[in-house]
Amino acid sequence: MVKKMARFNVSKAKKTPKLQHFKKLMITEMFNKSISVSELAKLSGVTSDKVQAFKYTDKRPLKFDEIVKVATALNIDLNELKGV
Repeated sequence: MVKKMARFNVSKAKKTPKLQHFKKLMITEMFNKSISVSELAKLSGVTSDKVQAFKYTDKRPLKFDEIVKVATALNIDLNELKGV
């Protein structure tokens, strides 16, 4: 009889400060401009599933080109991320 040991995932999710800062900027601008996830998806060309997953979780970060599209749609200056 083989005894099974419990597995624990000890790896930590990659949390980059710049990505987290961009997420805060995105959420703030969405609130200030009263833009929903679906509206942002239409404006940016990024699927609403990806925008929603990025907004609410850390498991699906956006790719660089998608970040640029979202930033352009919300009029976010990406130069703000240089100092982060």
